[in-house]
Amino acid sequence: MELIVSDTCGPFQASFGGAKHFVTLMDKKTGLLVAVPIKAKSNGVAERANRTIKDRARAALADAGLGPKMWAEAVVAAVYVMNRSPRAGQDKTP
Repeated sequence: MELIVSDTCGPFQASFGGAKHFVTLMDKKTGLLVAVPIKAKSNGVAERANRTIKDRARAALADAGLGPKMWAEAVVAAVYVMNRSPRAGQDKTP
């Protein structure tokens, strides 16, 4: 498996297209670098996934009686469970 690193940069003054941030992706093996300008709420699928992850993490923290400092661990756990749960249109989990 190759390693890809990413980061989000911004906010900046809105561009002509309305972008205020950009995402950078880099393939560490080849050095290929990609920067993609993004607008808030520009990707409905990703925004919905982010909202679902936040909701599940928040619910897990509340159920476990843990404070907000554990948010990162709760997010990782939520994504772990989501990646192992069946999805519509798929015969097996990833």
